[in-house]
Amino acid sequence: MVNPLVAAIEEQGGVCLPCDFNMETTQFGHAVASDMEPVLADADMVIATGMTMSNGSFDRPLAVARERSIPLLIYAQTGSAIAPCFLGNGIAAISAEPFPFSQFSGDPTPVYLYRSTAEGSDE
Repeated sequence: MVNPLVAAIEEQGGVCLPCDFNMETTQFGHAVASDMEPVLADADMVIATGMTMSNGSFDRPLAVARERSIPLLIYAQTGSAIAPCFLGNGIAAISAEPFPFSQFSGDPTPVYLYRSTAEGSDE
């Protein structure tokens, strides 16, 4: 769970449905679901971290995004090199920060933004 992401969603008027295997609440006090199925059933868009690509939980949000035709966005540090391979095939957009991450040094780092312009066509 990325707490600044929760704040940004709410600042834009969205309703965040946080889900994480290792947290019970966000820093803002929101309850965090540990079961992604109810969250995926209610979501009209999914933002997943790149960690889903390494902890075995990526396939389900990808399948739901494809089945329900809802946008799946990836905020990737972990997985930043592989996530763009899914653009136009389930992933609508990616924010990728390659290693070394800004959180380690506090220094500015490059962030690459990718989005799918149409199914099968990437920008």
